[in-house]
Amino acid sequence: MKQREDNLTADMFGNPPKATSYRFYIETADGTEVEWTGLTKKQARDMYAYTDAHQPSNVVRSGWEELITTQLGANV
Repeated sequence: MKQREDNLTADMFGNPPKATSYRFYIETADGTEVEWTGLTKKQARDMYAYTDAHQPSNVVRSGWEELITTQLGANV
């Protein structure tokens, strides 16, 4: 009998499973950057859409990006 594919065991040859989270950031006119990390993709996109629609006068740039962390916690 053929066994089912094991997709739960981590690769033992240097490729640990990766967890994905997102960050949203804004930069103000005085150069201060504020960021929120550990967001879901929807949360980051919603924060960006809201900031884009209701642009505060002191925000010069904003954005969101994917953060990939290995199982050990190091950012990739």
